[in-house]
Amino acid sequence: MINWPPEIISVLLSGNYEAVAQYYENLIVAEPDNTTYYWYLGLAYLLQEKETEAQTTWLLVLSQLEEIELATSELGQILQAEAQRQYEQKNYPESWLIRIHLREIDPNCLENNVKLLLLEMQRGEFKPNLLNEWRIIEQSPNISPELLLDLVTQSWLFPSQESLDLLRVGLDYMPKDKLIDRAISYGVAQTGNHKISGFLAEILQIILNLSSKNLVLLDLLFWNYIISENHEKALNTACIFYDLSESLALKILGNYKILYILMRQG
Repeated sequence: MINWPPEIISVLLSGNYEAVAQYYENLIVAEPDNTTYYWYLGLAYLLQEKETEAQTTWLLVLSQLEEIELATSELGQILQAEAQRQYEQKNYPESWLIRIHLREIDPNCLENNVKLLLLEMQRGEFKPNLLNEWRIIEQSPNISPELLLDLVTQSWLFPSQESLDLLRVGLDYMPKDKLIDRAISYGVAQTGNHKISGFLAEILQIILNLSSKNLVLLDLLFWNYIISENHEKALNTACIFYDLSESLALKILGNYKILYILMRQG
């Protein structure tokens, strides 16, 4: 358990945040100059969804300090740790709420912004334009590889140009094999969805830069070009599939793809 003192952990884990707040109120009476107590008190208020009280507690103290940057950093670390703890406990609404307020305190915290967007996706409230507004795309090389992988692949559930841009910029900064596996899983699940066939084809085309001879990717790409009626690219993909095929069965499949698109074109 990070940051919380041992004597309050059992109360914290039970979700009795009112008692947690009372604990820190008593500490502040005894030691009013200990600013750290105010950070935890505000957090206890926030966990009770008393957002105004939380903000007032933090801002009142911050307004009286000379070293605001240092104090803000300490508060940010406390909120970051608790947001992660709540997430690991599957308390997603609480984690989301903390990260919302952490962003207000430190809007440039890249890790928090990424994790907040992931929670927004989970809530179905994600707005792709935030990838640009929060400068996530341009900073993607600075995001930890696994976290970036989650952000990129989960953004596919919200088809947008921003999602494609994030994939392109972050392509070389994610675990290659895991990214390819997730692209294939997404492709298998979504191929046949006419609404996103063009979007899916663009994802597969980008991923092929990592594995240009991957016949599974090429097969999925072919069918999504067919569905989106991009016959020229479908034919080109079918020819590449045929040329890369080594077994007789795959050659026959490649030839079928070529004949299929030629017949569709008339």
